[in-house]
Amino acid sequence: MKKMIGILSMSVCLLAVAYVAYSSVDNSITAEDRVYIGKILEEGGVKPMRKQRGYSDEIEYIKAVQRAVQRLAGKGECSPPGSTREPKDLYVRRRGESYDRSRVIEKMLREARFQTRHIMLFSTSESGSRLKALIIPGFMSHSITEVLTRRGWLVVDPDDPWISVNRSGEPMLLRAVQSDVDKRLIAWGGTEVRTMPFWYRQHFTYVFGLYSRHGKFYPPYNFVPDINWLEFFYNFIPSS
Repeated sequence: MKKMIGILSMSVCLLAVAYVAYSSVDNSITAEDRVYIGKILEEGGVKPMRKQRGYSDEIEYIKAVQRAVQRLAGKGECSPPGSTREPKDLYVRRRGESYDRSRVIEKMLREARFQTRHIMLFSTSESGSRLKALIIPGFMSHSITEVLTRRGWLVVDPDDPWISVNRSGEPMLLRAVQSDVDKRLIAWGGTEVRTMPFWYRQHFTYVFGLYSRHGKFYPPYNFVPDINWLEFFYNFIPSS
């Protein structure tokens, strides 16, 4: 009897793990994605990345992709739950929220051989605590991207033409942005906006690899939160 219970328990655990893995957000770039990435780049006047690229080339390309996506799709209602939010969807709809634009920016940068990771921000200035912000629906949230350059990770905002480089042009991790909310010691520069977007001037918490808490933004559109598990593991790396 104990052996049977053990086998059943192990089977349930394996099925649960398999189901969670099956629900993981797929970050692969499809043939259709490449077609519409090409259209967005062409409409945005983005020149191809040089084969022998340096750090300055990377920064200019990242900013060009960011501009192209923001010019293509103005702020507006995002793709409804239970529907896709890939490059084709943004190209056709011509509007969206941070959840739509960040997804497309990430795919465009990965197509150019950058490494990216998706991040969801939650306002703790509004909620008063990290736990409330993460668990209770209704508090402000924002999807952003970090991209790995030759000199390190930097933040790419999907709504505003802002990236996290300091006045010397060095990339700043989101962790550095978060720690500077009160200190205000980092001299920011290299962006097209004079002031940092409000998201980064208030207290916030964040989760790598989380695309939604409700599980309705990416297939299979179930109750399991939309997570890419490879990106999610960055939450447990102290230096990230």
